[in-house]
Amino acid sequence: MIKSYILYDEQNKVTQFTRCDDSEIDHYNSFYIEVKETEFNFDSAYDYKVENNQVVKTERIDKVYSLSKINTNYENAVSQLTSSVPSSEISTWTKQENEARSWLLDNNVNTPLIDAICASRGCEKSYLVTKIIEKADAYANAIGALVGDRQKQEKLILNGV
Repeated sequence: MIKSYILYDEQNKVTQFTRCDDSEIDHYNSFYIEVKETEFNFDSAYDYKVENNQVVKTERIDKVYSLSKINTNYENAVSQLTSSVPSSEISTWTKQENEARSWLLDNNVNTPLIDAICASRGCEKSYLVTKIIEKADAYANAIGALVGDRQKQEKLILNGV
């Protein structure tokens, strides 16, 4: 079980605080004069420091929390791109694009998925291939912008900017 501990030096001043399980606390006992369990509630969204012999929460939001928020925002944006399409259809997009691009290079290539879609929709293969590639390129541009933005934000957080 993870517990919070405050570590004291020989003048009984707080020098550090940590969260660890019982098996790890012996490590700290060998370096500090006193190790006391505390009820202090560490909020994982913040960093902490020792100030005037007290543990205080800093205003800076911690990197793990910030990265989690960036990733959540990214996932929400991606979900908006695909919200109107069932996940089972999304799972065919790569195959549709591969078949479409292959067929453009050689219209004798086997395209079972595209053929089945054309048969069900009652449309020409050339029309569907064009639409698949247009949509694949549009999705690549949209997802690329989101990925780039997420990576940029992540780099700023990791570099402490």
